Amino acid sequence: MNSTYKRKGSYCRTGIHLAALIVLVFSLVVLSPVRLYPQKVRLKEKPHNVVPSPREAMAVFRGIEKAWLKEDAAAISKYAGGSKVFIDVRGIRRRGGYYSKSQVFYLMKKLFASTRQVRFSFVRYSSTKGQSTRAFGIAKRIFKDSYRGAIVQDKVYVTLKREGRRWVLAEIKSTR
Repeated sequence: MNSTYKRKGSYCRTGIHLAALIVLVFSLVVLSPVRLYPQKVRLKEKPHNVVPSPREAMAVFRGIEKAWLKEDAAAISKYAGGSKVFIDVRGIRRRGGYYSKSQVFYLMKKLFASTRQVRFSFVRYSSTKGQSTRAFGIAKRIFKDSYRGAIVQDKVYVTLKREGRRWVLAEIKSTR
């Protein structure tokens, strides 16, 4: 009698193990469909030799020129990219530094609030040919300083750099 009891116990234990195994397999199949049915993963395509043309750099310089004359801070800040822009321009009343796209907007807004632009036009461009990663423009600027009432003339140096498929602002500096 003891031997049959042991057998029933071992059958009972085997049944428990079998039930646990079924539950485990079921939970793997039902609860983790990702492993059994992987989702399609979209990989970002890397651009192959995508280089913005020098013509596009000239279009950015023209856009900056028009926006500066209209005193449109939003239009100028649109040319800022993902990296920070170095800005050191007379009329802002702030020491030069590196600024994000949103900070560029507020700095330019502050500049246009404290000055009246009389003239702003690019007079020279360089390094806009071939595979260059930077483009440079020099603009002649004449503005009226609202605080002092003086008419000031200076040069504004604008540097563009390549960021992906487009040209973006890298620096805006002014000198006498």
